[in-house]
Amino acid sequence: MTIKSLKLNRIHIPLSQPFVTAIRTATAVEAVRVILCDKDGVTGYGEAPASALVTGETSASIEEAIRVYIKPSIIGQPLDSDIGHLIQTSLHGNTSAKAAVEMAWQDLRAQKLKTPLYKLLGGHKNILANDITISIGALDRMTQNALNAIADGFSILKIKAGSNPETDAEQIKRLWNNIKMQTNQQALPIAFRIDANQGWDPRQAIRIIQVWEAEGVPIDLIEQPVPAWDIEGLAMVQSHTGLLIAADESVFSPRDVLRCIQQRAVSVINIKLMKTGGIGSALDICALCRTYGLECMIGCMMESEISAAAAAHLAAAQSVVTRVDIDSPLLCSHGYYKGGPEFCGPAITLSDSPGIGTRPIAV
Repeated sequence: MTIKSLKLNRIHIPLSQPFVTAIRTATAVEAVRVILCDKDGVTGYGEAPASALVTGETSASIEEAIRVYIKPSIIGQPLDSDIGHLIQTSLHGNTSAKAAVEMAWQDLRAQKLKTPLYKLLGGHKNILANDITISIGALDRMTQNALNAIADGFSILKIKAGSNPETDAEQIKRLWNNIKMQTNQQALPIAFRIDANQGWDPRQAIRIIQVWEAEGVPIDLIEQPVPAWDIEGLAMVQSHTGLLIAADESVFSPRDVLRCIQQRAVSVINIKLMKTGGIGSALDICALCRTYGLECMIGCMMESEISAAAAAHLAAAQSVVTRVDIDSPLLCSHGYYKGGPEFCGPAITLSDSPGIGTRPIAV
């Protein structure tokens, strides 16, 4: 049982509507797909979206990293050897490229063992409660998108902010008031996850959050309110509020998590496979958070279903994961994949299919 071949192709999947954050606007998923085969003809799949503003990678650089460095290190290796270590030590950085190849290996490995990947990783549960993202936009549009999501059964709305520190506080407050006026909050409690995507400095963040606290905006957490490098700023914000502060772009590795723990900077770590370099490092982060009493959220970039499904398997495997933000398949045009976890409204249901289970309809 050795790895025989690794092939790559690029994918382009349009979004149902533009995805707007404080740092970019996306209209499609652009990703590199990994097709990994063993000598028995079993195939594992992985994918990596190009997220240059977060990981520093483009589709071209992902392909180059895999073809020149990662592929030679694993071709011909036994499937049950430490492939994850070989991938991680093949070159520095390039976390999305590493994640794509590692998830293809994990998919292949779990298929050979005839078990769903989430059971191989711990098997905590098979149904996950998901949120949905409301992009930055005009208040009327954000309100309508939020009401549509609530009508579809979502009770957790991830609200993008951070584009304008002078107006963000008022915008989210008015959005909440609009929702209150048009829905029955007793029947369906709503919670906001606010994602500023590094859009504020610490003092701006504290001022904005205090407005929301005073107005009773129901906030589950505030994600990455300050620039990724500013761990001290995260700690400052966390120390001035009773709300949960989450690190996203600040955390790529277990070492980054340890720095957040040492400075008591956050209460939640948002794990994304494209940042960690794959499932192995993500499991190390989960272990650290479990040890030191932090909660984990499993998130995603603007990804298609294979990599999102891999993230769902990780979330289902670990009890320390208390929140799930894997909504990108809900934002993509459909008809490109089959099988695997079912992304249906606010629930993700994992199947008993071996491996990741998700397959492209056309390779």
